[in-house]
Amino acid sequence: MVAVRVLVLEDELSVRSLLERYLIRAGYHVTSAASGADVLEGTEVWDLAIVDFSLPGMSGDEVIRRLRHRLPALPAILTSGSPLRDPSEPGMRFLQKPFAPARLLDTARELLGSVQC
Repeated sequence: MVAVRVLVLEDELSVRSLLERYLIRAGYHVTSAASGADVLEGTEVWDLAIVDFSLPGMSGDEVIRRLRHRLPALPAILTSGSPLRDPSEPGMRFLQKPFAPARLLDTARELLGSVQC
């Protein structure tokens, strides 16, 4: 069984660490970073991206758009402490912080569909 690879892109260390722990406990393989620049130039492939809207340098939705140039079918969860409209793009959901770990994991499973960890 292959582990599902999840990117966590969050500039606040405490939030990033918390998300990593939730996902690792659920059986996901997690890569984390603090800015879009940290991941946009690489060649790593993920099955899901969890991206904060307010990142240094560029917004989270811009990072997702750029990641999707390389990974067109990449499902993504956009997070923010401020209310945002739910994205109308396919394969993308919005979660307002703070959210319960179960809500994050349910949203991840929904976006991943048949991909299992």
